Amino acid sequence: MVGEAYCTELMGRRMSVWEAQNEKHVDAEAARSATDSSLASRQRIQQEATASRKKRSLETKQLEHQRQMDRQRAEIHPSHVLETLGTMEPPQGLSLSLPKAEPDTEWERPTQRLSIREKGEEKNL
Repeated sequence: MVGEAYCTELMGRRMSVWEAQNEKHVDAEAARSATDSSLASRQRIQQEATASRKKRSLETKQLEHQRQMDRQRAEIHPSHVLETLGTMEPPQGLSLSLPKAEPDTEWERPTQRLSIREKGEEKNL
């Protein structure tokens, strides 16, 4: 308990051994709580960094693949095929939408309620 005797915060204050132990316990609990919250925050930041790194890597791979396909398009298709493909592009004004959903009348049937047997009834059968 030498540390408490020379602590400037406790200067001029009398404290029992039990009070000192209790304060140490409270301080240790607060430090543990702060460490846990700090650890959770650091783990979250690390996961976000890893996820963004993976996403950036995936985007880079997709862009590189697209660039290679664009470079090879002239080699794969002759010029007359590229012209035909250019004319076959869908018009921009059309939007693809599904019709409004309506319930299927075939499934609207009466259902049969099954009887529930009690635990003792199943032995008699």
